[in-house]
Amino acid sequence: MIAESLEKLFNEQILIENTASTEYLKLAIWCASNGFDNAAKFFFKQSEEERGHMLKLVHYLIEREGKVVIELPKNREQKIEGIFDVLQAFYHNELNVTKSVNALVSAATASGDYNALQFLQWYVQEQHEEETQARSLIEKAKLIGNEGPYKYLIDQMLADAEGK
Repeated sequence: MIAESLEKLFNEQILIENTASTEYLKLAIWCASNGFDNAAKFFFKQSEEERGHMLKLVHYLIEREGKVVIELPKNREQKIEGIFDVLQAFYHNELNVTKSVNALVSAATASGDYNALQFLQWYVQEQHEEETQARSLIEKAKLIGNEGPYKYLIDQMLADAEGK
C-alpha cells in the first residue's frame, strides 16, 4: 500500500501529465491550422505520449492500492503567434513536468518508498530526454531563423524529431 502523502503527489503528477497532454493537443491543432503538418504530427504524438505517462501512473497507484483522483486539466491560455512560441511552450511545459517529477522522487526518497523510487526512475530518464529534445529543437530553430523558407525548414526539422 502506498503512503497517503505519496498518493496525493502521484495524483498531482497525474494531473500534470494530463495537462501536458492537453497542452500538446492545443499546440498540434495550432500547427495543423497554420500549415505546419509535420509539427502537428509531432505534437499529436507528444500528446499521446503524455497521456500514456498519465495512464502509467494511474495503473501504478491502482496496483499499490491507492486512490486515483482524476481532475480536469487547468485551462492555461497560451499566446501562440508563431512556431517559435510553440517550441517555447513545449520546452517550458517539459521543465514544469520535470520539476514535478523531481518533487515526487524527493518525497518517495523521504518516505523510504523504494518501490515508488524504482518506478519513478523511468520518469526521471524520460524527462531528461524530453528536455534535451525541446532545448535542441529551439536551438536548431534559432539557427534556421525566421526569414525565407524558415517555416518549411522548421516543419521538416520536426518531422525528423517525430521519428525519434
